[in-house]
Amino acid sequence: MKEPRTEEIQKGNLKIKIKYTGKTEVYGEDYEEEILLRAEIVEGIYVTGPDGKEINICDSAPDYIRFFGPLKIGDGFDDDNGVITFDDLNRDGSLLGLLHEMGHSVVNRRYRDEVKIDQGWPQKTRETKVKEERGSWGWALMKYREFLEQGINLAPEFSSREKIKDYVKESLLTHDIAGRAVELAYKERKAEDVAGTEFWRSVEPQDLDQMIDDFLDNPAVEFNDTFVPREEIKRSFGLRK
Repeated sequence: MKEPRTEEIQKGNLKIKIKYTGKTEVYGEDYEEEILLRAEIVEGIYVTGPDGKEINICDSAPDYIRFFGPLKIGDGFDDDNGVITFDDLNRDGSLLGLLHEMGHSVVNRRYRDEVKIDQGWPQKTRETKVKEERGSWGWALMKYREFLEQGINLAPEFSSREKIKDYVKESLLTHDIAGRAVELAYKERKAEDVAGTEFWRSVEPQDLDQMIDDFLDNPAVEFNDTFVPREEIKRSFGLRK
């Protein structure tokens, strides 16, 4: 076991301290190399705003979550093992991305009853995947707004609200592409009934803008039920709401 240590980062007007426990644990697996991946557990990510107020972002996640990073694999959430990984916190949007993964740790468990198991692989319906992404970003932006009201802007690198909206939209569209890759990987393993994930690219730009505006403007709104797709989208994707 290593000695506990702290890494410090200056991000705009924020001072960030990543505190490590010194304890190394498995956070994932490299399936190609068939090796377990290990890293130091993060005790907390402390952010100090320009007025001296300090928060520990990790305190907003459920107690069962362990944090690892920064790692080359970037942002991710592993529900089975209770692991959140994060990217270099100097990267644009990194703290918003971290909040998004924390949002998954809160939101995904709401939809476990909607998960189907087929040949040992968890298969989620298209609707469930949409709900999880929508809800996780809703939770993240709700938390962003809460911290902003405390004087801590977790996205100082973005000069305007529009820049934040562009970042979230890009993340959703990228999720479609990544989801398709996962789907193809499942099919190669002979899993059946894999739900398609290409949803966000079919949503009208003004609908995405409205959804993100709702999240940014209404921090107390129920984060997983604010966006209702247009009827033709619901029909196309078989969505009930």
